[in-house]
Amino acid sequence: MVIHIKYKFLFFTALLSIAGFLPVKAQVRPDVQEQGLLAALPVSNDTAKIKILLDLAGHLVNNRRTKAEVKKANAYCIQALSLAFKLKDETAKSLVWKELADINQDSEDYRRRLAAEKALKEARKNHDSKLEAAAQLEKAISYSHNTEGITQAEKECSKAINILKATAPGSLLYAKSLRLEGVLHANLAHAELSLKELDLALRIAKNNHVDSLQSYYAAYVVTYQNLRNFKEVFRYSLLALKFAEKYRDTAICFDQYTVLAYYYSRSSNIGKEISYLLKARSNLNAKKNTNYAVYIAAALGHAYNQISQYAEAVKILKEGHRKGSYEEDEYYPDVLAELLNSYLNLKQYDDAWKVYHILKNGTSPPQSNIANFIHNMNHDIGSLTAMTRLTIKTHQLALAKINLELLRNRITTMYPVLENLMPYEYLAFQMDSINGNISGALQHFQLYKKYNDSLTREGNARDISQLQLEYETEKKDEDIALKTRNISLLERQSRLQQQAIKSEAMVKNLSVAGIAMLSLLLVISVNRYRIKQRSLIQISAAHRELGEQKEEINTQNESLKQLLEERDWLLKEIHHRVKNNLQIVISLLNSQLANIKDVAAKNVIRESQLRMHSISLIHQKLYQNDNITLINMGEYVRSLVAHLQDSFGTHSRIDFSIQSTNLSLDVSQAVPLGLILNESITNAIKYAFTDRTVKGRISISMDQDQSVLTVKIADNGKGMPTEIDPKNTSSLGMSLIAGLTRQLKGEVRLYNDQGFHINITIPVDSRYK
Repeated sequence: MVIHIKYKFLFFTALLSIAGFLPVKAQVRPDVQEQGLLAALPVSNDTAKIKILLDLAGHLVNNRRTKAEVKKANAYCIQALSLAFKLKDETAKSLVWKELADINQDSEDYRRRLAAEKALKEARKNHDSKLEAAAQLEKAISYSHNTEGITQAEKECSKAINILKATAPGSLLYAKSLRLEGVLHANLAHAELSLKELDLALRIAKNNHVDSLQSYYAAYVVTYQNLRNFKEVFRYSLLALKFAEKYRDTAICFDQYTVLAYYYSRSSNIGKEISYLLKARSNLNAKKNTNYAVYIAAALGHAYNQISQYAEAVKILKEGHRKGSYEEDEYYPDVLAELLNSYLNLKQYDDAWKVYHILKNGTSPPQSNIANFIHNMNHDIGSLTAMTRLTIKTHQLALAKINLELLRNRITTMYPVLENLMPYEYLAFQMDSINGNISGALQHFQLYKKYNDSLTREGNARDISQLQLEYETEKKDEDIALKTRNISLLERQSRLQQQAIKSEAMVKNLSVAGIAMLSLLLVISVNRYRIKQRSLIQISAAHRELGEQKEEINTQNESLKQLLEERDWLLKEIHHRVKNNLQIVISLLNSQLANIKDVAAKNVIRESQLRMHSISLIHQKLYQNDNITLINMGEYVRSLVAHLQDSFGTHSRIDFSIQSTNLSLDVSQAVPLGLILNESITNAIKYAFTDRTVKGRISISMDQDQSVLTVKIADNGKGMPTEIDPKNTSSLGMSLIAGLTRQLKGEVRLYNDQGFHINITIPVDSRYK
């Protein structure tokens, strides 16, 4: 089970950026009045406690207002705001926000607002409408950096737009004002109005011959994100990135790389996701705050965990852990949650529990940084998900029950979206399975599949791939269009030259022949004209016929293309459903294991699960890849080995060596070969290495020589006992290997040579029946 990080868009989406909110490092000695207020502070969490905390903050600022008092006053306000959130007291929240605004009047936005108001007075005094609009826009920007000020920012921006609409409707300043208004309306859930404003802003910018349009296209990303139109988000993000890369706007490049990485994650294209995250990391110099580096570490760690590169994930996440802190970095909890998941995947439970205790102590840390307080309430969900997963995996069921209930409450009250509901339902399914509640487990598993399928539909890989292809080929299309225009121009010039030549020839003939040849020339001219007319008619008819044939061919090609796309989509859906059904069977068998006491029966069920997983993995590869008919056997063997290592816990005692040429097989050959590999590797893990002091090694190689595929599985274990004849044994595993090899029209050879060896040769182009 992989925990999803809540990716955040880092452009136009900061909740709060008030300067001066820093951790309190120096203690301020309380005066008599402050001591009295502290003594009156009640133990119970109620509105009276909020009032006294606000009185403490106001007293500190009103009486002394040094830098240390401001920090301490902020800390009291944070405690009050935390309590207001717990009590769901909206009136108390408003009082805290007002007190925070009064305390931090010397912030950068506040100074910007004062300068804008001073410029407004000067502009109105001198009747300078352009300066008045610019100052009004500056004032709007000063309000736009926090959620509480967005409504006021929209009002101020509307004033600037009204001025410019009347005085300079075609100006670039009007376009910039509309762009900001569009972003503000998007955040206020007025998406349709936002799109109209952004369309007009973009049109005005183009009319003003603005070449660097990346900021305008990036604004569309915010609006379509609020509309959950992910195809358009992807399209406009690519457009913004195209211009940002061209004009070296590294800040917007960083933002759009993270956007694209997020949508490739939703469509399970982890390779593309990692590629864009690495590009974003290379642009970190555009972001001065360490929080962005911590964010990239969390996202990369999550991606590497998804493709089972756990060691690489740990390396990156440790670096993010070293750079970040709870007080300064909102994505720091995500780094810790993913680090816990990595250790859990590696079965390094001691390290995982160390991270667990850090998360447990840090999910609601005392803070004086208001922005991090708000953000970390959302990040608690990822932390609680990872903590619950660890307690279930290590059978700490009492802790798991507490964490699962905390997770459910946090999701339902704060962030009930598919990305959070899906992992919760899977964890609830695991708990019910362990406790023997089969009906509850099935109900949670069905909800998990429902949410998973919804996310899959939203992250439609075909749409994203098509847009990516359009983006990569756009430059080629522009070159082709330019060449087409040049060809048309040359053809027009050629026609003009031909007409001029014909006119000159006619004049010359008339001059040379004279009056005496006039009749003959007239006859010849008429004859030529008729021949030319007939030729032109024939050529015109031939062109029309060719055009009709071309149009018919194009129509047929489009129809065939559509049919092929529909066939590919249906095949992928079939493979997806087959894989899901096999996973349900595996999960049900896993639920039964908790109720079976017989060891032999448990082993039989586990072996059946492994066989079904080897088949399920093939169907998974088929619907995830663009090629729906062939399986890359090298990738398949690595995935199968990783699963078997996790299932038997052999990371520390058995090394695997995998050598494979770039070989692909269709499903009719891949399924039996996958079962053969599963049986061979499973037998080697179970029976080859009885001496635990010796490091085990299993090598797997696949080599194709023209039309023959040779598969070799060998270990350095004790080998097969001499008294056992592998060709006449009653073992189900050996029988499966022999039967499946015959099914593939191949040959198998079994022998001991410093361990047990299985050599299989298969004709590549054979089809089993």
